[in-house]
Amino acid sequence: VQEDQIVVVAEVDTFDVAYGMDESQTLNYYLPEGFHNETPMLILIHGGGWQGGDKNEIHRYQLMVKESGLEYAVLNINYRLCEIGVPMVEDQISDIFNAINHFKLLNPSWAGKTVLMGYSTGGFFASYLGVTLSNVHVDGVINVAGHVDFTIPSYINNPTESNYLLNVFGNVTYTQNPQLWNRWSTFTYLDETS
Repeated sequence: VQEDQIVVVAEVDTFDVAYGMDESQTLNYYLPEGFHNETPMLILIHGGGWQGGDKNEIHRYQLMVKESGLEYAVLNINYRLCEIGVPMVEDQISDIFNAINHFKLLNPSWAGKTVLMGYSTGGFFASYLGVTLSNVHVDGVINVAGHVDFTIPSYINNPTESNYLLNVFGNVTYTQNPQLWNRWSTFTYLDETS
């Protein structure tokens, strides 16, 4: 073992660590026994239509990793939620990025592989961040029912979808500003290196 190597002797299960000033900016993390600099990390991002949800809703994935014996660490993130129809996607993305960086500050030598996993809105965040982040290396994305292309007709023309898409675009329709809708579509950024 190198001098700068982190090694966790017993597993660590930590809850509600603050990474920001807002009460919703908290994270949980699990480190398996034997956690070291190269241990891979599963980063969980909850759903909830940008306005709801909580990391406790996906805690079961943290438990599944722990109980399975997989040598993965888990980071489970809460982020600030928007008021209905008041978009704050950039702030939410910033929260997720800051939570990851907070974990790295707690474990400065950690350099393991990173897999982002989210469902619904969390799937959107996982995909979007996985493709667009240049300053955090992402090795994999698991998107469970999250948006990747807001510009398909079923989103643009479906009033049910539009109700919670107000949390992304406000009252701006695709016809009024297609660039905005493309901006938040992960599909826009995909290429052969993704």
